[in-house]
Amino acid sequence: AVEQDTTEHHPDPQPLENEPPVSQTEAGYKKIRAELHEARKNIPPKNPVDVGKQLAAARGEYVEGISAPNDPKWLKTETNPQTNEPELVTKVADGIFDVTALMQGSSIHGNKQEEKNASTEPEMSETEPEHTWPEYFEPGRYEGVPNDIYHATNGISSTMVKDARVSLMYYEGRHVSKTIKKDHSKVLDMGNLVHVLALQPEILDEEFSIEPEIPEGALTTTATIRAVIDDYNNSLPVILSTDDIKRYLDEYNATLPQPVPLGDDV
Repeated sequence: AVEQDTTEHHPDPQPLENEPPVSQTEAGYKKIRAELHEARKNIPPKNPVDVGKQLAAARGEYVEGISAPNDPKWLKTETNPQTNEPELVTKVADGIFDVTALMQGSSIHGNKQEEKNASTEPEMSETEPEHTWPEYFEPGRYEGVPNDIYHATNGISSTMVKDARVSLMYYEGRHVSKTIKKDHSKVLDMGNLVHVLALQPEILDEEFSIEPEIPEGALTTTATIRAVIDDYNNSLPVILSTDDIKRYLDEYNATLPQPVPLGDDV
């Protein structure tokens, strides 16, 4: 079953005197309008502001056109000790700023300056001590001996050691009296030549017979000598033949006066 609502409804008993008058509403509108007018002044212009200027203003620096010039922090007096200090950030061009003065006082600049001074200092060249070799080598095996020291020492080579192990007489015949001639073959000669060229170039003329270099144009065979002689003979003037000589003699004799016949009176 549906029950009837027994709640009584009464109109709002608030009198009309509590409603705000028209004059108060208009005053509130004027206040809001004034706030909007002030806010419109802070709206940036249509032309975009340089990003560098905005960053400088955000760092707390004075930027013309963005910072308020009447702000007390931008007003400097003669008693301010920082009036003669140079500007830390100098504008060079649109969007380009010079921060040299700002970086000079930083710790990074000091480290760079110290590194620069350290790099300009001349490095002292450390001379390694020269290795000295003994004048007399005791029996043993030495490695890393220079070539000139190796051949000037009192020691013997590995070949001499091998020959001495065969026989001391064999060693004496090969290396002292040199009555035993060395074995010769193309392989041994080539090996000895490479050894002498690499380690003992000063004895190359003693160990090997070097063929002298023939100069260009030298006469080395009979054919070359014959060719030179023929070329020279061909360059000489032509020799008169016997008939030509006889003809020249007859022409000359014809020009002479006739001889007086023998036995005739003159």
